[in-house]
Amino acid sequence: MQSNDGTGEIDRFVERWLRTYAAGDAAEIRQFYHAPLLAIFPDRMEWLRSEAEVEALLSELRIDVPDCEAADCGVESLRVHRLTETDVLVSGSWARVDASGATTDRVTFTELLHRTADGWKIVVAIAHPPENVLR
Repeated sequence: MQSNDGTGEIDRFVERWLRTYAAGDAAEIRQFYHAPLLAIFPDRMEWLRSEAEVEALLSELRIDVPDCEAADCGVESLRVHRLTETDVLVSGSWARVDASGATTDRVTFTELLHRTADGWKIVVAIAHPPENVLR
């Protein structure tokens, strides 16, 4: 995985975020998100004002990130665009590959991360089709 921010700091954040998602614990996943959070889906937008609202959405709409223990998987692509010292746009995809080498699952994402006193947090989360990953 390569990014253009030169530090790998965002790469590590995204790897931890995806591995935590794969584990499926909404309370643990929530630590990566800021409240308030803007969540954008193909059919709607949601403004989540509290940590409890963020956790409820994560529980309800948990993205099925591939389980690395069950198959060969990982980040296929990750594009990092530093907007300011405290704001970064991240777009990428995560895939699971079966024994024949075929991709069986893919999750794509674009996130706006903001550096807070507690580290990087996702402030805008966008769900979209794989062909719309930023290049």
